[in-house]
Amino acid sequence: MVDYVPRHAQPVTLAQLRLIEADSLVPEIARLENSIAHLDRSNQELRDAVREEQAGTDGVDEDAVREFEAAIQENEETIAAQHERITMIRLALEEKIGVDAANPHYQPASQARGQANGAERNHQVNGINQAMGVQDGSTNAGVRATSADDATHGAAQQADAAGDGMYL
Repeated sequence: MVDYVPRHAQPVTLAQLRLIEADSLVPEIARLENSIAHLDRSNQELRDAVREEQAGTDGVDEDAVREFEAAIQENEETIAAQHERITMIRLALEEKIGVDAANPHYQPASQARGQANGAERNHQVNGINQAMGVQDGSTNAGVRATSADDATHGAAQQADAAGDGMYL
């Protein structure tokens, strides 16, 4: 077993993640990736607002700039903690289902695109299906993965739609 000491405060430990079923961990990766994407977009909008404020002809509202910069910093810290939590989940999954945590399936879909083709992609789909409990083409959650990208997107949509899933 791998020991992992997080640098950021986390709501769970690696030991606790090891106790959670794989079919609950896989969608959590998608949920965290979705959250990171929203935080990244928010940071871009905040940076744009800072530039607009500083370029304004009516003078710079220093309080607004400080607030925007503080929000950006807070988002960056949250993003770093969420990336670290994804790493912890990947490590727990590696131990649970015997796959390499560096496997493209466990990367964001945008990073995994192009890395998997043919037999590799089929192997990933089978691994996703096993992790999500797919048997004979059906799941308890009603999701069937046809590709690594579809599974990641489907899990993210389920997490968004449910709104009451497990948050780690």
